[in-house]
Amino acid sequence: MRVLSLDCWWPNPDVDFYRFGAPESIFDYDVVIWDPVNAIETYDVQPFQATFQGLRQLSEDESPRLMSDLSRRKQEFRQFVEMGRALIILMAPEVMVNVFTGERNISGTGKNQKVVHLTKKTDLMKALPISGNLFPGVGVEITAQDPGFGKLLRKYRDRWCYRAILEDFPGQSLATVKGTSKAVAAVAYTKSGGMILMLPDLVSPDADGESEDEAPKPDQALVDLLAWVKELHTPSEELPDWAKEFKFEEDITRSQEIAELEERRNELLLQIDQKRKEQAESDDWKLLVTAQGATLEKQVALAFQILGFHVTEGQDRRKDLHLEWNGKKVVVEVKGVAKSASEKNAAQLEKWVSEETISTGVTPKGLLVVNAWKDLPLLERSDPAFPDQMLPFCHNRDHCLMTGMQLLGMVRDCLIDPGKSEAICESILTTVGVIRGWDDPTRTFAITGKRAIAETRATVSES
Repeated sequence: MRVLSLDCWWPNPDVDFYRFGAPESIFDYDVVIWDPVNAIETYDVQPFQATFQGLRQLSEDESPRLMSDLSRRKQEFRQFVEMGRALIILMAPEVMVNVFTGERNISGTGKNQKVVHLTKKTDLMKALPISGNLFPGVGVEITAQDPGFGKLLRKYRDRWCYRAILEDFPGQSLATVKGTSKAVAAVAYTKSGGMILMLPDLVSPDADGESEDEAPKPDQALVDLLAWVKELHTPSEELPDWAKEFKFEEDITRSQEIAELEERRNELLLQIDQKRKEQAESDDWKLLVTAQGATLEKQVALAFQILGFHVTEGQDRRKDLHLEWNGKKVVVEVKGVAKSASEKNAAQLEKWVSEETISTGVTPKGLLVVNAWKDLPLLERSDPAFPDQMLPFCHNRDHCLMTGMQLLGMVRDCLIDPGKSEAICESILTTVGVIRGWDDPTRTFAITGKRAIAETRATVSES
């Protein structure tokens, strides 16, 4: 079995290596492996303008060469699989590049004449002899659906990485993103017995420890991959339709068991999706102690709704939030900061209070919600969120001050026991200065992972 690798640089003396743009034909080979991401790097960029609109800008000389290579390889790939051979693609989403079209716009005359050379975007993935949609997505959590690929995945777990998610593709899925039905590997066969195998990226092996004088050792992962490809490319002959009507007794029982298992699997997948949705909603509450800006404001608004306030956003961004509870009005300023709150935060809040008073004739309660020390883990936030120098200003103006951690603690209490809502709302409206309580992360969170292990060891050593 003769193997050609286009733009994949694995050490193996039994594999020929060429660039996508090399003149060598692929028809001398039984198997071709192509990495389109590496291919784009083999073309020279435009001097002094390596990129345009975020994409590689090929030079005027390289642009027509790429277009010619793309047209040639596309035709070769199609004919190659029609001849019954195997094409392996290390999948990626759009592999876009800017090329010069050869056209130009001329404006002005004489010394003021300006010449603009026109470019267009080109996708190397157009060379594939197969249709389907590829969406960006990078990750390493892969679940095999094919036993052969499963062995490769387990043996070389640290080298497989998907770069694209397949949608609406012909053929059969070989692997998915773990816990989902999103395909990241698939195989399709042509009527002539050709095979198009779409795989995640197989990262090149680490060459550390090898002497420059030594011949590189063959990459065993590539050897095993090609052995599996050979097995995959020689499927057993399909039975005619009439033969499928004749079943053994155990086949009937097995078919029923398969149907029942499929139904259970679908039920389990629905349950998993629901649990993932619940987990995502639960994780969103942690934004109260991590986020800033509009993301934090949105979660704070949801938190006050849970507590029982009627919430509206400030008009024209004149204030972050407006709350109302039992006829009492509250103006809220929300901040996420890397350090402590500051006097200017309180001054901004007081500005909103004054504007609301002038506008409505009713003085609202001022509430400052600050996610202070947002970049530090919760148990390392030992410094005050509200420094002493800002407290007199806030006391004199009847402001209530609370942290994102305190608001999170209140929300968790209300989610567990909605009956606590009224007391919490009353506490917010009557507090002047820093509100007390709900500031202990260990009361809100079950500490897990490395931190829990470290604290357990500390407790054991103390005893």
